[in-house]
Amino acid sequence: MKCKRCGSHEKNESKESIRKGFNVKNENQTLAGWIAIYNGKQVEIRKDEADSLWGVKQIAIQRLKVPKSKVGLLAIAPGYED
Repeated sequence: MKCKRCGSHEKNESKESIRKGFNVKNENQTLAGWIAIYNGKQVEIRKDEADSLWGVKQIAIQRLKVPKSKVGLLAIAPGYED
């Protein structure tokens, strides 16, 4: 029986097996850096520029000139090599 809420998995399937499915798509790709998005603008940040997600966020705030009141609207996603 499919899940009523999302319809994409069996109702008795464990949460761990569902989480594993999200990582399968990017399993063979290597992380090249991050992509920061704010207000329709995006910036690519290489992996060697920052050593943590917090560092990536600080670089993105500087480059995109995000005001302190709008930092919550900043999105950061992993970027993979093609």
